[in-house]
Amino acid sequence: MNIKQKKSNNTISVKSIDEFIKRLNNIHGSAFLYRGHADCEWKLESSAYRRISEKKKKTTIPYRTEFQNYIKQLLNDNRLKRLDKRDRKQLSDLELLAELQHAGVATCFMDFTANALIALWFACYANDKKDGQVIIMPTAAIDKFTTIDNIETLEQAIEYFWQGNKLWQWAPQYLLNRIVAQHSVFVFGKETLTAEYYTTITIKKSAKPAILQVLKSKFGINASLFSDFAGFTTTDARDTEGADAITYFKLAAKSYQNCDYRKAIECYDHAIQCSPQDASAYYNRGHAQHKANRHEEAIDDFDQAIKLNPKFAWAYYNRGHVQHKLGRHKEAIDDFDQAIQCNPQDADAYKNRGAAKHALEQYEEAIDDFDQAIQCNPQDADAYNYRGVAKHALSRHEEAIDDFAHAIKINPQNAEIYYNRGLAQHELGDLQETIEDFDQAIKLNPKYADAYKNRGLAKHELGDIQEAIKDFAQAITYDPKDAEAYYTRGLAKSVSKNKQEAIKDFDEAIKLNPEYALAYYNRGLAKHKSENYQGAIEDFDHAIRCNPQYFGTYNSRGITRYKLGDIIEAIEDFDYAIILHPQYALAYQNRGLAKRALDDEEAAQKDFRKAKKIDPTLDDV
Repeated sequence: MNIKQKKSNNTISVKSIDEFIKRLNNIHGSAFLYRGHADCEWKLESSAYRRISEKKKKTTIPYRTEFQNYIKQLLNDNRLKRLDKRDRKQLSDLELLAELQHAGVATCFMDFTANALIALWFACYANDKKDGQVIIMPTAAIDKFTTIDNIETLEQAIEYFWQGNKLWQWAPQYLLNRIVAQHSVFVFGKETLTAEYYTTITIKKSAKPAILQVLKSKFGINASLFSDFAGFTTTDARDTEGADAITYFKLAAKSYQNCDYRKAIECYDHAIQCSPQDASAYYNRGHAQHKANRHEEAIDDFDQAIKLNPKFAWAYYNRGHVQHKLGRHKEAIDDFDQAIQCNPQDADAYKNRGAAKHALEQYEEAIDDFDQAIQCNPQDADAYNYRGVAKHALSRHEEAIDDFAHAIKINPQNAEIYYNRGLAQHELGDLQETIEDFDQAIKLNPKYADAYKNRGLAKHELGDIQEAIKDFAQAITYDPKDAEAYYTRGLAKSVSKNKQEAIKDFDEAIKLNPEYALAYYNRGLAKHKSENYQGAIEDFDHAIRCNPQYFGTYNSRGITRYKLGDIIEAIEDFDYAIILHPQYALAYQNRGLAKRALDDEEAAQKDFRKAKKIDPTLDDV
């Protein structure tokens, strides 16, 4: 893919980083991608396109078939060399091209970044003889842009992406070190994109050294952050200590790429010994620690990176991410605050801060953050999904459904979004729509235990008990430690008159969760119906210890005591049920029956009248 360039009035010149940020904030649009050129005369084209152009020794656009044949031959050659596997996984065409791009091979990908300051660094780095250039492209305004954000699309052959006039953007999820550091997004496709779709900011060559210094001191952006960036080694090799550190950086990057995080950590250890004041060394080691599930060590490294560079936005962001994962949501919010202060356009920082606030049940504040994330990136399906979940928690189910629908439009392959919409549909009583959403979630993720469980609940409510039991069984197959799945299957079996099998399911639920009050309660009901009254009372006792505020348990224990002839104790239970729920008609009626058994007909009639007043549909007794 190439991008046709023409002289445009969209070019702006700046001489400082403050002026750059000011100009950036004045550019209209959303979901920006950025690219930095150290020479403003460079064309905006993929390395493969450039190579074919040079080979043809003329400036006309190369034939599309020649370009496509080159890419297919490149893939075929590297597969024959058995370079198409990583960690024993067969790489898709796109994944293999990403590996080749990472190694400096000419591919159809054009490297963009989601971070404007990274693009600025590339525009200033390694060439102070020419003006640089930052290209700003608002992809949300380009209707032919399609985001690759699901495995099904990622695994398509390269020919798939040449169908129709589309432009594709892809941020690899497996995250090689360079791609992590650069917030890389690959752009490619068949469609030609004209210069009217983007704006450029020219960076004056005289300003480059000062801008690089500010990027390093204030934002922690320097060559060592991109430890495998081709060419930077020779630039820094003038300093002996730095050159040794860089050697270890490169070794660490290779180990990280191979998912050998322990080896990467060891290499970063050596890099830090060589250059102990390099904040990015601690930052990169923190990444590797996090990948190795050494979260406390990761936080320590991010702490040190921030100590060395208090304006290191990424260190705050990633420390917040780890804090959130560890359940330290308040600390995470503080870190995301700092990250946002450093970069007010960071959609991910708003989104993750919102997730941390949601975990603290600060739903309104979370929604505000998701709003801001969507404003920064209207194509972020996760932000709509998270906002929908927060609205669902506030019982704003229709608004939640709208958000889930928007998320599905952006990413129709995300099973979780259908699942969340199914939950909201369920709350509104739309059981058929609920089941359809869970169907789709299961189609996309056939091992989605929660989707089976909740589809079973919806089928149970529709009276389709046997199908509900099948769904609960599937849920248990994929998550045998889910106490609720056994509990819900027990409920369905109780309805189907299979009391002993229901009791077995309640047994298993209680085994997994010994404080499961409802499981004790319903096992007690099943034992009562099986005429195991003493066993039922023991279960009701357990249920009350776990949850002393549930009025239904007292009523049920009262009924069982009545069956055993313990009338006084039964009345005490009905009394307590009424205290907890003064409008509990059945408790009044049952207490009346107990009083009648004691030959206190006047008191019994008083309770019967009260019960009838509360619920006129009750049968006369």
